[in-house]
Parts: sequence; structure tokens; C-alpha cells
Amino acid sequence: MGISLALAPAGARAQSASSADSSFCAFLPTVEAAIRSMGKNDSRPWLALLSTEPGATLFSPFGHVIRGTSAVAQRYDSVAKRFEPGHRTFTVEYLSIEVDGDLATTVAVERGTFRPAGSDSTMASVTRATMIYRRERGGWKLRHRHMDHLTEGKAAR
Repeated sequence: MGISLALAPAGARAQSASSADSSFCAFLPTVEAAIRSMGKNDSRPWLALLSTEPGATLFSPFGHVIRGTSAVAQRYDSVAKRFEPGHRTFTVEYLSIEVDGDLATTVAVERGTFRPAGSDSTMASVTRATMIYRRERGGWKLRHRHMDHLTEGKAAR
């Protein structure tokens, strides 16, 4: 039986009754730090989170379906290069966290700012992100990410 945790305030962590939930909730700041690094032109922390097992996937905000760890890693590396180093703010509001044995999912709204490569201006971003994780070799790994841009006026309620 899985446990579903809903988090109200942005960035808040629910307390969990099981060790699986505790280990996953303790892992989430690592995910958030890796996303910040992506927006600062450094994909290495994010790539370290990717599953090495067959079946990794990415549904990008531009409609692409990417399959396989190598192809997914190449896409993330390419995305990180679109940003200037050192410029990124990021917060996450978890709408749902679910853990069931060795599988976990998060549904979140991600808000941040970044500076596109070659630009002097900072841009704001609000995205919806659903991620699926699996425990592999004793740690949590990202198996799938589906994200898209939140359209204006459609903020989470």
C-alpha cells in the first residue's frame, strides 16, 4: 500500500510514517539543487539523478518524447547549455508526493528565474512537472519527467 502526501506551502515537507517515505522526502532537496544547477549551465548534478536502467523517458515542454538514458541525458545536457552560469532562482510547490515501495512520484509547480545564454535579461518561468522515480541500487533515480509551461491564469489552487 502506497502513502500519498500532499504538501500545502511551497517547499514544505510532509512528515512520513515509513522509512521509504522518509528517504524519498530527504532526497527531494537534491533534486531541487540539481534543477537549480541546470538553470546555471551545469547539468552534472541532474545527470547524476538519472536512472541507468533501460526505460528512462522525458516528455519535454516543447512536445518531444525522448527515450533511453543516453538520449535523455543528451537532451538535459543540451538544455543546460541554454542558460548563463550563475543566474537562477527556483522554488517548488509539491502538489502531491506518493511513495509505494520502490516507486515514487511527484506532481509540482516549479517557479524560477534564469538568464538565457547570450542574454543580459533574466526571464521568469512557471512549469508543471510530474516525475517518476525508482529506487535503484539503494538510492532514488529519475525514470521519467513530464513538464510543460504553465499558461498564464492557470496557477495551482
